[in-house]
Formats: sequence, structure tokens, C-alpha cells
Amino acid sequence: MKKIIAIITAGLMVFAFTGCDARSDKLKETKGYYNVQQAELGYITYDLDGNLSCREHRSRSELTCWKN
Repeated sequence: MKKIIAIITAGLMVFAFTGCDARSDKLKETKGYYNVQQAELGYITYDLDGNLSCREHRSRSELTCWKN
């Protein structure tokens, strides 16, 4: 259990240091993600296959999606 927590913590730290730019660039290169944009206050917005729009936060566990 401690090993899993250490791996998750390390992943979160890397994500926090790479920031929003790296996450949005990765989403732009991923099939199925369209109209990827960095929004204010650390959010990234994108569309999924034209059916859903989503907004996620780069440092909190926050993801919101809605049907178009």
C-alpha cells in the first residue's frame, strides 16, 4: 500500500511541476480530444468526439463534463 501511495504522490508531483502547458499539449496530441484550450485559474477545456465538452483542473481532482 505504501508503494502505491508513493507512486501516486510522485506522479502528482511531476504533474504539478510540468503544469498546465504539458497537460494541454498531451491532450492535443491524443485522438478524440478536440478544441483543447487552457482556461483561467488552472483549468483546461476540451471536447470529446463532438458529443461532450469537459473542463478539468490541473492541480485538483476536478473534472466536469456536459453533453452538447
